[in-house]
Amino acid sequence: MGAITPTGLVRPLSELRWGDRELVGVKAAALGELLAAGFPVPAGFVLTTAAQDRLMGDDLMETMRFVAAELGDEAAAVRSSAVAEDLPGASFAGLYETMLGVRGADAIRDAVKRCWASAAGDRARAYTAHAGKQRAGGMAVLIQRLVAADSAGVAFTANPMTGARGEIVINAVRGLGEKLVSGRSVGDEWIVQGNNIKCTRSDEAALTPDQALAVADLARRVELKRGQPQDIEWALSGGRIYLLQARPMTALPEAVDWTPPVGGGWMRNFRYGEWLPDPVTPLFETWVLPRIDRSLIAAAAQLSGIRTPGPTYVIVNGWCFANPAGRSTTVGFLLRSLAVPRVMRALALQFTQPAIADGLIVKPLEKRWRDDLLPRYRALVTSGDNAVATSDTAELMRLVDSVADLVGEYFITFNFVGGSAWRLEAGLARFYRRNLWPVIAGTHQDLLCGLEMGDDQPRPHLVQSLDWISPTLGELALAGQRKPSDARKAKLRESRAAAETRCRAALANRPKLLRQFEELLSYAQRYAILREEQCADLTLGWPVIRRAAIRLGELLRKHGVIDTPEDVFFVTNRELTGAIDGGSRASLTMNVAERRSLWERQRKLAPPLLVGRMMPFFRKMLESNLESMRTPSEATSGAIRGLPASPGRASGPVRVIRGQEDFGKLLPGDVLVTQAPMPAWTPLFAQAVALITDTGTVAAHASLIAREIGIPAVVGTGDATVRLRDGEVVIVDGAAGLVEVEQNSVAGGVNR
Repeated sequence: MGAITPTGLVRPLSELRWGDRELVGVKAAALGELLAAGFPVPAGFVLTTAAQDRLMGDDLMETMRFVAAELGDEAAAVRSSAVAEDLPGASFAGLYETMLGVRGADAIRDAVKRCWASAAGDRARAYTAHAGKQRAGGMAVLIQRLVAADSAGVAFTANPMTGARGEIVINAVRGLGEKLVSGRSVGDEWIVQGNNIKCTRSDEAALTPDQALAVADLARRVELKRGQPQDIEWALSGGRIYLLQARPMTALPEAVDWTPPVGGGWMRNFRYGEWLPDPVTPLFETWVLPRIDRSLIAAAAQLSGIRTPGPTYVIVNGWCFANPAGRSTTVGFLLRSLAVPRVMRALALQFTQPAIADGLIVKPLEKRWRDDLLPRYRALVTSGDNAVATSDTAELMRLVDSVADLVGEYFITFNFVGGSAWRLEAGLARFYRRNLWPVIAGTHQDLLCGLEMGDDQPRPHLVQSLDWISPTLGELALAGQRKPSDARKAKLRESRAAAETRCRAALANRPKLLRQFEELLSYAQRYAILREEQCADLTLGWPVIRRAAIRLGELLRKHGVIDTPEDVFFVTNRELTGAIDGGSRASLTMNVAERRSLWERQRKLAPPLLVGRMMPFFRKMLESNLESMRTPSEATSGAIRGLPASPGRASGPVRVIRGQEDFGKLLPGDVLVTQAPMPAWTPLFAQAVALITDTGTVAAHASLIAREIGIPAVVGTGDATVRLRDGEVVIVDGAAGLVEVEQNSVAGGVNR
């Protein structure tokens, strides 16, 4: 294929090199480089970034006739090749147009115009502006011969879930790969390590083992050529393999070991882990977290008589995992529990006879929280708020200690009182599954939706993370409300009342069961509201202790220990104390830089929900209770399974939000996918059509707010932020706890 006119606006793919990327976009430049290196890339042409402004009318049509003739009137693939996509830091997947099976000059011209139009679309503009990328010169368009694929798919040269290098993960479907990359099919999955090959999912039998090895070999060679882990698209046709695309893998986690430092089973979606959606920073890990935990253990012993050997958490690769039994052995935990039968009896009775449990332990603790603990907390924060600006270093450190001590006491009360919400819901769910679902179907969650969860205005002390490095809601100044409209609230209340009426009618001839239902329902609704009320004030002191920490950071900066006050979060408590006391004021700038870099890398990991081995007693209890909450449903192979958190079904494009730096990515109608949305994130919920989280429980803050405003939610999936990609359209079934790729639904539609 030779050069064609107009000069410079259309370039053969075979002539392109990586240095041409500002002219032809990253995708085309990478493929041109690989084609020149001998890789099996289908031939084609690229309309440069200048063509959109200069190729119009007859000139565009004449050019498309030439391209069609050069392709031999074969079907073509027409794809975007933007300057700001397929980069190491951002793939921009799903934002621009791809048209397959385009045949003839007229159709190619129309496809090119659709690519250009997609660059100016609302979603592409918003996402590109958020990422800070400028599409200099517009968008190039890549036109190639379409491979008549017998099978096609993608291959990753590192495991995208674990980060394991040298472990190639292949996804494959029969025919064209578009249904895989668009999310309409999950296809087969192969994992290749050296010459070892394993098929972990076989929905379509798209590849033989030898073919999978050939795909893996192609992916390895691309990685070797480009010098970093790659995400490639490939196709097989007539026994020959073709390379369709190659881009760096983004957000690839490091390959790490998740073995805990001590025995036992440690959970990420329990206690502290549920409040820490990111790795912990050094100052939090060495000061605030252990202080909270020591106070919690002491308060638990005082309230319940159970003495737990602490700490009740472990840190693995920066991530926090918790266990209520602490360092106890199974036998030790059981012996300690049997020594306080009143507490264990109350906790057990919450599943079936909540009124008795309420009188034994929960109601007295709620009263203590309202009448004593919360007033003390508010008074401490008020005095600290007035004093933090003028306090000396010793007073600032005592203030942080005092808040952490009180929060430990608050936490254990929260675990017993607000934590009752999930046990009471589990009891209601069991009853519903056994006595109501066979008669009226539906879900127990319908009985817990539309409850009023507190103030209309989100409180400024709500946090993104318990780790004090993250700004509070008051600092973020997020717009938007978490509350639905009055009409939506009324509809949710009516729906809940109708569900209650159906249940009562189904039990009308069974008075004993009806009385049990009324008791379970009343307590489940009450404690769902109470949990959110307690949750709202748990971090009341965070604005104050953040100000205190930054003041301490200002002192360290003044002494030349760190560069900025915010660097204080990356020093240890011992280093901070030593610098303040004057014993050691050596510069920690290099340490801070290394620790911040490590923290950023750890943020990209996909931590499991459980590390170590959980006690069989706990595991069986959790599995039984969680399964009872799930509405029976048929799931397709490859569906993501989590916990049912808020009922309804919704579909929309995925947006993975990892922190405040990603907030601008979320657009109205998107499905919000995140590690664990914290209380400060609730204003975002108004834009989302559904919610999916890696961690969390059915009674977690995100679950309760999703029910309050009426969006479906699936929580505790473990790895949705890794398995789902931006732009991929999914169906969220909040009652079944399932997330599936969309096939026939309309994106953005909600059906409650």
